[in-house]
Amino acid sequence: MAKSWFRRSGLILFCLMLQACSEPQPQVNSALKTPYLAMARGKVDVEGGLLNLPILRDGVFVRVNVRPNDKVHHGDVLAELDSHVAMMAVGLATAELHHAQAELLSLNTHLPVMQQTAARWQEAAKSGVAEQQHADEATEASRQLMADITVAQTTVEMAQQKLMQARHEIELQRIVSPIDGEVINVLVQTGSTNSVQDHAVAFQLLPNHPLIIHAEVNESYIALIHVGQTASVELESNPDVAAFNASVVRIGRVLEASHLNEESQLTRIIECTLQLEQASSTAVQSLRIGQNVLVKFHE
Repeated sequence: MAKSWFRRSGLILFCLMLQACSEPQPQVNSALKTPYLAMARGKVDVEGGLLNLPILRDGVFVRVNVRPNDKVHHGDVLAELDSHVAMMAVGLATAELHHAQAELLSLNTHLPVMQQTAARWQEAAKSGVAEQQHADEATEASRQLMADITVAQTTVEMAQQKLMQARHEIELQRIVSPIDGEVINVLVQTGSTNSVQDHAVAFQLLPNHPLIIHAEVNESYIALIHVGQTASVELESNPDVAAFNASVVRIGRVLEASHLNEESQLTRIIECTLQLEQASSTAVQSLRIGQNVLVKFHE
């Protein structure tokens, strides 16, 4: 009975071995398929980058009107330097202009009379009533007056330019926002003395421009990337957050060392710029400038 049981067990085992041999075996080295052509590290940025506003003139700040995170608009005065000296220059230039204009007006008033007198002397000389010398002297005086008027007109124009320059100098005593945006850093304070030679930055602004992604694509994959190609953008710090959709808008033409991977300084990359879709959505607006991301380029 025991021998019968062993024979049946052996037969069952033999059948199982035959079945296993007949089934196709999986390829151990088969490549895993992925919907992505390439991947690259990147950073969140704003179109055009952050804007640094420098100090344009030496002086003491008498007013600083904004703080970090304040919203500003084009033309808003962010800070003001002491402008007393500049205002005195405007006053002096204004006085010089008024004096030059008065001189010109006086000369122009006398010109018709002198021209008429010279004409009469010439008529009298032709009639033999007066000597030609007196007529020539009157004509020369009229010509000299016209030359003086030309000089006076030039003096007025110079005074006008000087006044414009003095007024422009007052404008340079103020730091004005050239864009709509948000104040990121305030690097001056009321009472601080600053010098242009220090090349100091007074404010750093975040423009109201669309957020973008700067991705570093390894040179071996750059042939797979093209303008208009779609990609998924994931946060390196929080991969559980849903990926953002983006598309390639610019591809660089200069190979350079990686700025994001310090361990791969010898690896050459091409910078690729992507535009995020739904730029006005709350999710996209929650991104922070400088955040590290992983970009996955679609087929």
